Amino acid sequence: TISAGELRYAAVSLTDLAAHLDIDPRRTTASHADIHARGLNLGSRTIDDLHLKLDGQERNHDLDLSFVAHDFTVKAHGSGSFNDGEWHALLRQMTIVGGDALNLTLEQPAGLWFSAAQIHVDNLCLKGSPAHLCAGGDWTPAKWGLQATATELPMQTLTAGQSGKLDYRGIISMSLKLFGGGGHPAQGTMAARLAGAQLRHRLAGGKIEVTTLGDGNVLVTANPANVTAQLDLDAGPQGSIKGQIDATRGDGGW
Repeated sequence: TISAGELRYAAVSLTDLAAHLDIDPRRTTASHADIHARGLNLGSRTIDDLHLKLDGQERNHDLDLSFVAHDFTVKAHGSGSFNDGEWHALLRQMTIVGGDALNLTLEQPAGLWFSAAQIHVDNLCLKGSPAHLCAGGDWTPAKWGLQATATELPMQTLTAGQSGKLDYRGIISMSLKLFGGGGHPAQGTMAARLAGAQLRHRLAGGKIEVTTLGDGNVLVTANPANVTAQLDLDAGPQGSIKGQIDATRGDGGW
């Protein structure tokens, strides 16, 4: 049994950790691991409660993961195996439930594996009604890549795990592709379509100030030399927002 509290490293902190481990070092019988963490802060985002269970033998075990982040709940179930320094897992079930009627379920089983030299996540897709979300990626010490697509996704999903005073409302459809490595800056594109977009700012006394952004497009492109962002939003009688930002990259920063 392991217990710890008030842990902190850089922008990561943990309020409480409890782990119950029953491991067979001879690998002849089933092992059991039950890890419970509370108050896991990752920069500006917080996982209020996280629970991970592993049951079975080294090369064939079940895994259950659940966590709550503000008003989002994620649950996943699958199987895994550990061999030659690599952990392979197959997610068979996964759900994400949150505000704005967000309810996503895993479309089909997805694989992932971890080692000191490589991380891989299959194109993991979740479907709802009508929301749809897919994401996957790879990492090695030399290079990394990430891709994601979303359709009809509540914008409130973007603030999952954040308990600040700013909230997003509306619907977003987007595509994202990022890659980098070798000490070079990240490159890629992000294209998004917003519908009914709003910013909600919680003021003192509980009052909420709403800024209507409306419908439109956002495009961000990053290459080794510069980053370009284009914005075109129309909020009807309340006005419109159009603009472009060009930032030049250099060895000394922006």
